[in-house]
Amino acid sequence: MIGFTETSRGVGQNDRPYTTLKGVEFTVGGESFTRTAMAYGPASEAVNAQLDAGATMFEVELTPNYNTMKITGLVIDGVFTAFPDERPAMTEERLAA
Repeated sequence: MIGFTETSRGVGQNDRPYTTLKGVEFTVGGESFTRTAMAYGPASEAVNAQLDAGATMFEVELTPNYNTMKITGLVIDGVFTAFPDERPAMTEERLAA
């Protein structure tokens, strides 16, 4: 379970919604961290629905994403839902562009 101190919402590139949860505390290997967690696209919509319903804690799967953590899964009503990255993979052609 994670808690947070502040939230914000917006729309980013390609009209993809995002949600920011600031002040997220979590532990990895016995070491505690405080980071910002980001949710994008369908994950953002799911997090926003939970926030609108009054959620103050989330059970999530977090993946490192630069200096933040990306929400890649969320437990809703006891059921885990994964949110794979809907953006196209970085192919050699895209990397060369």
